[in-house]
Amino acid sequence: MTERFFVLDGPGFLYRAYHALPFLSTSKGQPSHAVFGMSTMLWKLLREEGPDYFLVAWDPPGPTFREERFAAYKETRPAMPDDLRSQIPQVKALFEALRLPLVEVAGFEADDVLGSLVARTQELPLEVVIVTSDKDMLQLVGPRVRVLSPGPRGERIVLDEAAVKEKWGVAPAQIPGLLALMGDSIDNIPGVPGVGQKTAVRLIGQFGSLQRLYDNLTLVPGKLRETLAASRQQALLSRELATVHTAVPLPEDLSAFRRQEPDWDRLRALWSELEFHTLLRQLPEAAPAAATDDEPALASAEGLAGYLARVPAREPLAVDWVGQGGPPDPEVTALGLFHPAAGRARLVLDAVPDLGGRALVGHDLKPVVEWWLGRGAAPPAIEDTAVAAYLLNPARTNYRLEEVCAEITGEGPGLAAPGARAPWVWRLWERERTALEEAGLRALYEEIERPLVPVLAAMERHGIGVDPERLTEFSKELERSLEALTREIHTLAGGEFNLSSPKQLAVVLFEKLGLSPVRKTKTGYSTDADVLEQLALAHPLPAKLLEHRTLAKLKSTYADALPALVHPRTGRIHTSFNQLVAATGRLSSSAPNLQNIPIRTELGRRIRAAFVPEPGWRFVAADYSQIELRLLAHVSGEESLIEAFRRGEDIHRRTASEVFGVALEAVTPEQRDVAKTTNFSVIYGVTAFGLSRGLAISQKEAQEFLDRFFARHPKVRAWLERTVAEGRERGWVATLTGRRRWLPELRSGNPNLRGFAERMATNAPIQGTAADLIKIAMVRLHRELGARGLQSRMLLQVHDELLFEAPEAEVLPLEALAAEVMESAMTLSVPLRVDIKAGTDWAQV
Repeated sequence: MTERFFVLDGPGFLYRAYHALPFLSTSKGQPSHAVFGMSTMLWKLLREEGPDYFLVAWDPPGPTFREERFAAYKETRPAMPDDLRSQIPQVKALFEALRLPLVEVAGFEADDVLGSLVARTQELPLEVVIVTSDKDMLQLVGPRVRVLSPGPRGERIVLDEAAVKEKWGVAPAQIPGLLALMGDSIDNIPGVPGVGQKTAVRLIGQFGSLQRLYDNLTLVPGKLRETLAASRQQALLSRELATVHTAVPLPEDLSAFRRQEPDWDRLRALWSELEFHTLLRQLPEAAPAAATDDEPALASAEGLAGYLARVPAREPLAVDWVGQGGPPDPEVTALGLFHPAAGRARLVLDAVPDLGGRALVGHDLKPVVEWWLGRGAAPPAIEDTAVAAYLLNPARTNYRLEEVCAEITGEGPGLAAPGARAPWVWRLWERERTALEEAGLRALYEEIERPLVPVLAAMERHGIGVDPERLTEFSKELERSLEALTREIHTLAGGEFNLSSPKQLAVVLFEKLGLSPVRKTKTGYSTDADVLEQLALAHPLPAKLLEHRTLAKLKSTYADALPALVHPRTGRIHTSFNQLVAATGRLSSSAPNLQNIPIRTELGRRIRAAFVPEPGWRFVAADYSQIELRLLAHVSGEESLIEAFRRGEDIHRRTASEVFGVALEAVTPEQRDVAKTTNFSVIYGVTAFGLSRGLAISQKEAQEFLDRFFARHPKVRAWLERTVAEGRERGWVATLTGRRRWLPELRSGNPNLRGFAERMATNAPIQGTAADLIKIAMVRLHRELGARGLQSRMLLQVHDELLFEAPEAEVLPLEALAAEVMESAMTLSVPLRVDIKAGTDWAQV
């Protein structure tokens, strides 16, 4: 399960605590209400959320770079009250007692520390939760970043991307532009005079960003255009002030922020000194023990057998595992056990235990299964409450036991020691079984998601072979190419400059070469990829810069990074497959992400070529052909598409023939490309505007392509409209297997948010069914490989493709088995087809 990194806006939390309570003081007259409020909120947060990592960001003394840019920044804020200032030493002592690392960096606000931490974690398998009530922080929200804002009555308010759009009417990345227009009285950000939130939302929604607004100012009517034009520099400055900095230097090793047990003695002493008697009563008498009187430690086979004798033979055991996950050798040191008939116990794992054939009920059991496999033993049957919770609510951003229990049972285990939560697992599973049945999800759980857990565990343990020498040699080649490109760029620029410096690059492009700036950022004119692509039409230097950036990313992200991830014992790379992340049901890969390795370019294929099978073995890749279009044909019942697939036609050529009104054999490659883009635009709900950008044509032409497509395929349009209507009525859409995608935004009054949900409503049943299909195939193939005694093993799943490793003698049998199983995984109105290739490295397949 993905770990969570909590980052706390320390100053914001401090002021919130100060203003939330009336004045309190100790018997000696020391003000204490801010420390008490902070203690109460942190205690609740740690107990209910159970973060894996934690950082407190703090404002440093002295000015920051924002005051240097705008002297009046935060000038309207009153000075910190003396009774609050006197409590800061105790607040920092509280952080130390709770062992919560505090970070403050001279010249930067706490906001910038938070933003930089978010940026640092983007390539790591972590979810980030920003604890703050500051609207500025909403700009950092993303796929794995949420804001947790405790409500006025202590309720838990979580803001993800959809919630930000619902609340503010703009996407998270558009928040700085919004604040640049409407201003922020709290931070004394001026904004544009006379422009309020409603107008700012409308302008950002219409133009997409502040820069695009000013690039198209002639489209704004009358007086408002004049106001915006007169305040241009003030708006750009306001955006700079509102933008969170993301490059504050932080410790390289983020393990320093891993959560630790509080220093109970120190915490008790602090709260005693401040006379927080209600909080003192909540502290444990001592540090949690390994076992208590009602939780005997089972240190022998006889002790375990005695415990199991009290458990009915056919009933499972609830377990709470202790250890650290991560392939290929997760560290699982103990199991907390529970059954209503036998009570609690703690089993130390120094060898594979004999459980008498009993199944295990646990939360996130993949590491436990992997631990069993690592000892050469068949793992027990399992029921996984995290997987069940994922099916019941796939929109959650984490599935920690504490949160899932609180949601489903109404209460949770709090700060119970690892291994002591097995009774909660049992209670949770009892509720989930009923909920799965009522929601029609039992078959999806029992036939696809639950049996997938040991499949993924085995894949993670196998890992994939890599040749570090190939990567090292490729890195050297890239370095030589980068050096040559650098010389070319310097020649074109008429002198040397730092290619990594946006400021120096802007001077070269816009002053020395005289190119026209495209848009401005807080630090000057933008030199990002979009800008360089436009500038490349006028001068060769920007194209060389884009090429340099591409090579540099390949070198740093893959050629240099992957060798360091080779496991010292196995000599292989072991990625983690994440089953509980995507609401559509798709799997993801992390540490490293092997699903995003480039394949469309020759340089990208050089990276794949470094992945190799064992000597005497070969890779075999099996890839579903045009699976999403086949599913669209099936669910819509569109006869022309169904018949085209049954005849084995090139579906993109068929669409081109119909849309352009030409014979099948007369379709040109350009027409086929347009048809291909149009086909996938329909699946992903792309509008005429989006299609026009993808094809570099006018919006009118794009709309004509879509209109002709739907005229030829009326049942596709009918299915799309019906799916959206049903989703709006029910609040969810479903895949062919019954997997639900909840979309309450379909009823939103915000047109942008509703439009986004409508696109999700039509895509989720198709993409989700494709995910279900390949999971069915994975489960069946894993079972068949074992049943037939084959040595071949499944290594990777990359969306619609499976990658295997097989001895030479098993290549042909494996190809036949993969085709048989994958093409029969579902019965549809169109045939399923699988493209299969074998080779001696990943690039060859």
